[in-house]
Amino acid sequence: AEVVFVLASKSLYNLDRARVRELVLPLIGLPGLRIPHKRMYDRVFELYATLPIDYVGAYHAALIELRGETDILSYDRHFDRVTGLHRHEPAEAPTPTSHPSEEP
Repeated sequence: AEVVFVLASKSLYNLDRARVRELVLPLIGLPGLRIPHKRMYDRVFELYATLPIDYVGAYHAALIELRGETDILSYDRHFDRVTGLHRHEPAEAPTPTSHPSEEP
């Protein structure tokens, strides 16, 4: 996230999102670099470069997709722009139901 911030920062390198993707994805793809869910970053940068969503939001959206989930609990409306992702505000969160073994 820090590399993306520095490259995109208007006061530093001021690169557009597509250029940040072009520069960072090859580094992530280096065989000696160990990053969990490395293949997920193609999707992270696709979202980051094509939608008005920040890098951290793109990362979380891609991680949710990777996990096979579709729902996110957040006040951040930029998640509404991600196709297939359903954002719920915390006030809308379903109340957890008790497990049958926990009932009195």
